[in-house]
Amino acid sequence: MYEADTLSRAHLNDINRGWPNHIKRIHACLKPYWNIKDKIHISDEMLFFNERIIIPLEMRRDIRIKLHESHLQISKTKARASGFVYWPRTKSVIEEKCSKCTICNMYKRRKTKEALPQDKLTLRPWQTARIAEIVADNMLFNSELFKTFCEKLSIKLTTTSPTYSQNETVTLLEYRNTQPTGNDYSNAQIFMSKRLRVKVPTKSDRLKPKVCAMPANSC
Repeated sequence: MYEADTLSRAHLNDINRGWPNHIKRIHACLKPYWNIKDKIHISDEMLFFNERIIIPLEMRRDIRIKLHESHLQISKTKARASGFVYWPRTKSVIEEKCSKCTICNMYKRRKTKEALPQDKLTLRPWQTARIAEIVADNMLFNSELFKTFCEKLSIKLTTTSPTYSQNETVTLLEYRNTQPTGNDYSNAQIFMSKRLRVKVPTKSDRLKPKVCAMPANSC
């Protein structure tokens, strides 16, 4: 729909000079931005919608991949975008692409639930323990001694994430930097009073420490 949406330096100069009185008087590539024209400004030769960087057409695929790199939910991916970047139809494009994500569809929550196994009551705490699989990182559970222990007890040891193939540290970073649904601030902003630097481009001013204005009834 917006294939002609690549902004050239000449178009940026047009924005600097001010918007015309009617949408018919602007270039076709600027028409998707007409309804938000009062919130668009230029800083460091980059175009911003409020504090969000407006991403050119040729860079959107790469940014979209970075936004969904940690394979968080669609709502969280949209929340990440709304905090850093903008282009026309941002939310609908993210919804469409995330809904077709092979990894997310492979591991999405199933509607059917397995029956909870009922164990017999025991006389003492920990008299009976049942472990079929241990899923852990490689920091504490990669020793030969622990591997031998699992083998003797027929316990399956998995030392990588069974759901996501990407680095777990990146996933945690992205999760902490994304505001939960219904909240204005991410966990990083609440506990550290700052946004964390991630792969998605952002304005340098937005990475400066800033105390969150939490509602009085949030404590």
